Amino acid sequence: MNTQLPYAVQFQSRGISTPDFKAWGGASARAHKDRVNSVSWSVDGRRLGSVSADKTLRIWPEKALDSVRPDAKLASAMVGHSDKVTQLAWHPLDSNLLSTVSLDRTLRCWDIRARAPTHTLQLPAPAYNVAYHPSGNTVAAGAETVDFFDLASSAAPMQTLERHSDNQRINHDFKWSADGQLFAVCCGDGTFHTHLYPSFEPEYTCQAHTSDATTLEFTRDRRHLLTGGGDAVVHVWDVDEWVSRGTINNLDGLVRSISANSNSECVAIGTDDRNVVIASIHTGEVLHSFNTAAKSKAVAWHPNKFLLAYASEDISREEHSRDPGLTNISSSVRVWGKGVGRPGV
Repeated sequence: MNTQLPYAVQFQSRGISTPDFKAWGGASARAHKDRVNSVSWSVDGRRLGSVSADKTLRIWPEKALDSVRPDAKLASAMVGHSDKVTQLAWHPLDSNLLSTVSLDRTLRCWDIRARAPTHTLQLPAPAYNVAYHPSGNTVAAGAETVDFFDLASSAAPMQTLERHSDNQRINHDFKWSADGQLFAVCCGDGTFHTHLYPSFEPEYTCQAHTSDATTLEFTRDRRHLLTGGGDAVVHVWDVDEWVSRGTINNLDGLVRSISANSNSECVAIGTDDRNVVIASIHTGEVLHSFNTAAKSKAVAWHPNKFLLAYASEDISREEHSRDPGLTNISSSVRVWGKGVGRPGV
């Protein structure tokens, strides 16, 4: 990474105006009845999905969030899971379709126009992650093992990646690259592994972190793979040469979630230190951070503009004083961006 050039110059060299992050604001809206586990934008950015320990999926129209005062009344509930819903993924081509996984050992595929699952597929164990192939034809779901489903042909998995024999090498997160040619998995022993797709031949393995490798993300330009870990570091890997292009290490606390923005310039990093950090993918410079008053469980950039959705784990002191029965719960979906809520967050 070139750390000699100021970040503003980095933006200008690519013909991009520099965001004034300090002028951005944040807001939240509560629609769930329990902790929000994951948030994600549809491919066109017109909707946000959120899933929760309250067993529901909720669909938020963009206008409910991209405003000074978000409106939870506009979020529609989708019901079907019988246990906590852990993650969702939108179809990469159709903004009406998405999939969710749950502790109830099912993968459910939804059409929001029907407000009910179109497919319910059984999994061998509770699942924490789900991802679509860029073609939209295949979904991967699981945790300790990863099952791959062809949604058009069969309810049985067409392929399974087993957990490694070492008990510590649990699959924490997985994603496809933007062109669908690579599938990457990060594991509890600090490693990440990439496989060629659809052959599943091993491509590259690396001991990336000194603690758990907790999350990963391919940039949309397919140039980089980002990995985050329990060692409070985000690594930037060159996908063509499989060398490190640098690290983002001015962080405190385990990295829980990362999201690269639409033009592959910035990464949002959610950590256990109750902050969301915005950093340059190209220089590693921390550009901005804001306090969330809670561990940042999930972050997701809007696909077309600088608008960040995120979810946190804890309630605020004010919320606890109003209802002492609430402990360690955040049922709010939160957003941060230009023209949103209260500036200076």
